[in-house]
Amino acid sequence: MRSDRERRLDVGAWRGVEGIRNRILLLFLVLMGGLVLVLGRAVHLQVVQRDWLGDLARSQVHRVLDLAPHRGEIFDRDGRTLATSVEVDSIFVDPLLLGATIEERRAVFDALARAAELTPAQAARVAERLDIPNNRFVWLRRRVPPAVA
Repeated sequence: MRSDRERRLDVGAWRGVEGIRNRILLLFLVLMGGLVLVLGRAVHLQVVQRDWLGDLARSQVHRVLDLAPHRGEIFDRDGRTLATSVEVDSIFVDPLLLGATIEERRAVFDALARAAELTPAQAARVAERLDIPNNRFVWLRRRVPPAVA
């Protein structure tokens, strides 16, 4: 005769092993799937989007700024001023404040272009920028001489 212990080992105590194997296999497959997703995204970023991401990084680090420093006066040996810095103004326009209709905006812009002494080519370039939707800032003229400002 067999003991109770032997019967339990034969009958059902170890049937759960197959379930544990399935759970371990499922966990392994889920982890491998996650690893494949992470590696796929890394390859996509480093291989496919390499140029775009490199340009983006460079644009965030390198910028060219034109700084117009205030220079002091230059004197000759007798103390007379040879050269001096002159502050100049720039003129900008908010296109939405020029008028409610296109005709009003064009009329006001034409008057401003004449007052700012813009050439027809300069006026045409500025007029193109005035027509951009939701645009709230357009340079009319930069570094305007004091007589025009």
